[in-house]
Amino acid sequence: MKKLWIIGAIAILIGMIFSPAISASSIDRSNESGSNVGEINQPVLVVTISSDGFGGPVINITNVGDEAAINLRYTVTLDGMVFFGKVTSGVLERLEPGESCYIRLMFFGIGPVTITVEVNADNVNEPVTASATGFMLGPLFLGFS
Repeated sequence: MKKLWIIGAIAILIGMIFSPAISASSIDRSNESGSNVGEINQPVLVVTISSDGFGGPVINITNVGDEAAINLRYTVTLDGMVFFGKVTSGVLERLEPGESCYIRLMFFGIGPVTITVEVNADNVNEPVTASATGFMLGPLFLGFS
């Protein structure tokens, strides 16, 4: 019983190390054409789910449009046997054109799971969604597809 408690505590500590965090980066747009023909002049959001190399998912939200996304809202839902971290949501005040934000999740569960991400902003017409499936083992998310 003591070994199980120790393993659980270690798993929780690992999960805390990889707790929800948001970071931002920019896309180099210096090689893009200066032409404004066909320009949409609105934010266009792209959402991807990838592995961080340590067994956890990372949500990447990129604005590939021509305008900043205002009051960007995201909701990440995990469906499956999730004990905590089932729903994570947040708001970013602004995501400029060419910028990305990365969201790391803190969760704990076991078994098959589906991650669904929905992103919207005040000046975006329709929400953008992405999903991935895999297997959870404590704080680790294995077998992305």
